[in-house]
Amino acid sequence: MLRRVFWRRPERRASEESPSDRDLARQLGERLAGELPAPGRNRLRFYVRDGAVTIYGSVVGLDDRQYINQLVRRTPGVVTVYDHLTIES
Repeated sequence: MLRRVFWRRPERRASEESPSDRDLARQLGERLAGELPAPGRNRLRFYVRDGAVTIYGSVVGLDDRQYINQLVRRTPGVVTVYDHLTIES
């Protein structure tokens, strides 16, 4: 028997406590710009919806992947992170 799996939206945040998705995306861009060298920054794309951040792109190694995930998770307003990063060989 097949079951349908639906993506569940993260719980709503109070607008007073957390930034909007657009503000959060801007804040993540600034934070990554300050922490990563230009070639590493240019390979990353992220999308924000209701505080859920999806990261796409490629990184040099596992350490870089973990570092980026921690950096995004520690940003105020981020509810959850979906990692779609690939590691270059």
